[in-house]
Amino acid sequence: MSGAPLRVKELVRLTYARNAGGELCCPVLGEAFTQHTKIAAIRTTGNVFSYKAVEELNLRAKNLRDLLSDEKFTRADVITLRDPLAARPAPDTFYHVRKKLGSGVGGAQQ
Repeated sequence: MSGAPLRVKELVRLTYARNAGGELCCPVLGEAFTQHTKIAAIRTTGNVFSYKAVEELNLRAKNLRDLLSDEKFTRADVITLRDPLAARPAPDTFYHVRKKLGSGVGGAQQ
């Protein structure tokens, strides 16, 4: 969003689980992710869970260990990937829009 270059070490490789039907899901609760699911990842492992699982089993229980790998993490390592109830930033605040680096979704670059 800011236009600042990223370093490779700032990137996190995410690991998603799939249920028997092939849908992305929480590996702990087994619930399929929908457009209404709040989703979180653990920065140190990259494992992706429903936020409900992380909140109940990690944050409230004060058990800051990855639910799959048992690796320790801090509260700052919890990354919210999607929160359907959160306010979204206005598209005109994005760096590429402000600098007119593209013509929009599906359009060719000018």
